[in-house]
Amino acid sequence: MYGVILGSVTIGFVFSIVNMLLIPLLKESFTPAVSGFIVSAGMLLAAAAGPLIGLWSDYIGKRLPFIGGLVVLSFSGTLLLIVNNSVASAFGGIILAFCAYSFLGPYSSLVADRAGASGANRGFGAVMGVVNVSGFAASLVINRLYDTGTDVTLFALSAGVLLPFIFPLLSAPRREYFKRSGPVEKISLRSVVETISKPALFFFFSMQFFAWFSIGGLFPFITSFLSSEASMSLSTAAAWFGASTLLSGVTSFFTAVTAKAFGEKRLLVVSISVIASIGCLYSALYEKLIRGTDAGYAGVIVFLLFSLGLGFYYSLSSATLTKLVEPHEIGIAFGVNSIFMILSQAVSVAIMGGLISIWGYRGMILVCTTGFILSALSAVRISPSVTGAGL
Repeated sequence: MYGVILGSVTIGFVFSIVNMLLIPLLKESFTPAVSGFIVSAGMLLAAAAGPLIGLWSDYIGKRLPFIGGLVVLSFSGTLLLIVNNSVASAFGGIILAFCAYSFLGPYSSLVADRAGASGANRGFGAVMGVVNVSGFAASLVINRLYDTGTDVTLFALSAGVLLPFIFPLLSAPRREYFKRSGPVEKISLRSVVETISKPALFFFFSMQFFAWFSIGGLFPFITSFLSSEASMSLSTAAAWFGASTLLSGVTSFFTAVTAKAFGEKRLLVVSISVIASIGCLYSALYEKLIRGTDAGYAGVIVFLLFSLGLGFYYSLSSATLTKLVEPHEIGIAFGVNSIFMILSQAVSVAIMGGLISIWGYRGMILVCTTGFILSALSAVRISPSVTGAGL
């Protein structure tokens, strides 16, 4: 399990490139709207590929070949951004967005295989902790090297994408690690539809759709938001974003202990509700909280609460899904989960670019807040576990 945990550093670096650098770099060659559509194109490709990757990994009983392919593609996409050409940048952006969101299914399935339902909170807490802490490390790389040049920065980040995959490769068991309690689903559209239509999963997927609509609409534009509204340099904005991911990562490490004390479902609902409450406050008092005399204090409080809420949500959402499906359905379940997560973000990114041009960043916050509210309401209705591990 330690190899899987350390290997997740790759995911943290890939998402950091997508969330912190990709949109600003694309905006050097394209308009904000076109930049958003480039990222959305990669996401839509990932949504189409996600269920297939999940089904095939269930079928052959292995996740690492798919993860390895995504690592190599991510490395290649990062290098394409270095090429001083708009076409290469567009392809690099599509590849990176595709890989970032395609990692979700096979890697989550790998964690679930190794940890099992009883260890899901601990396993996903550790992995999401490492993902977020590595995101902070990537932000330090950006903050340190960005003024030197984007080429040097991207070269350094590409090493963080490629090298950590050594750990899951070295720790891979020779024999199948997990036992199946039933036959593997046949690879078909019907199996995807059947998974979506299960009552136990309906509200879970609704929660994921609305939450990731908001996260996906917010994160790619957060550095641009801080640069524009808070008058930060891009490197400083990336450092703040990275610090938030660090705090989320540290929080994720304590997910298992906190969920045991307060209840998994209760902690999940409260985490999303806290984020929604912050959005409501900023939507109502935007000018005062952004440019007022107390803007600095408000920013620190929001920074802390937002990071804590996301840290718990990241771990609990994945852990909850492992308890809503049978072990032999994990691959397809996470594949379908990736559809909802990716499609919601693809739509959101495409919308936000145009929305910001019309309504400004306040409109972005208002729409994202609505998504978090709907996500919290869906989380309240999530059905009990079907695997015997309680929620």
